[in-house]
Amino acid sequence: MAFAAALTEKRGPRVGDAASLWNFTPAPGWNREEVQVLRLCLMKYGVGQWLQILGTGLLPGKLIQQLNGQTQRLLGQQSLAAFTGLRVDVDRVRADNEARMDATRKAGLIIYDGPLLTKEMKAELREEAMRKYGLTPEQLIKVDEQLEEVMRTSGEVAATAADGSADGAAVVAGGGSGIGTMTSTQAHAQAVARLDPELGRLTAVSVDELSSEQLVQLLKRLRNRLACLVDRYRDRAALPPRSGPRWEGERDASSILDAAAAFAVGGPGSGRVAPGDGLPVVSR
Repeated sequence: MAFAAALTEKRGPRVGDAASLWNFTPAPGWNREEVQVLRLCLMKYGVGQWLQILGTGLLPGKLIQQLNGQTQRLLGQQSLAAFTGLRVDVDRVRADNEARMDATRKAGLIIYDGPLLTKEMKAELREEAMRKYGLTPEQLIKVDEQLEEVMRTSGEVAATAADGSADGAAVVAGGGSGIGTMTSTQAHAQAVARLDPELGRLTAVSVDELSSEQLVQLLKRLRNRLACLVDRYRDRAALPPRSGPRWEGERDASSILDAAAAFAVGGPGSGRVAPGDGLPVVSR
């Protein structure tokens, strides 16, 4: 927790922060420092841009489902459809939702109990949300500055660990919890997100919001990646090669997995990722 402690000491509440953020009860598995990092990432990259957020390396150990759930708490509502892809003032959205008296709530969060939203209705909601809560250029600059400070603090903790600090080494090696903990599998996933931004864009939004062409592209990319992983598993298990068809794009998917594995193998964690494999294995 060295990074979390350093961030708390350096960061703390600031002028302009919503007071409720620091009185905020995080979701299980989260601490306040991690919630603050997620808040900044949402405002920098946009709501629903999960792969980009994970790709920063600032929230290792977190799954997309956890990011989604904590974002619901930050906004004060279950449905994120109105904010998908938008960089909005998270605190203002939550403050307005907390003040609403006409909404149906579940576990403290506003739930949508109206008719099924069409693509047109979702587009209108996003347009209204951007007009009402969209961040100004000045606010975006401040978000960038605060996120850069978080990254510097993270780098300082990593440097301390590299110098032989027992506490820092435990955090970077995955022996702790919270910000700064990263396994080889997570490092591999983050590398894939950086190397295949198109897949990141396709998976950042709800499937319902993708066009037919985008759905086809998403399925092809996932199919190619799965085919490569099946081949590698069969090779590792000394099984006969796959007899099915070879799809266009498999070679590109294989190259991305190789590059991601090469990136992750030198990263922190008690496990490793074998180069040219793309599948996590445990060091002996």
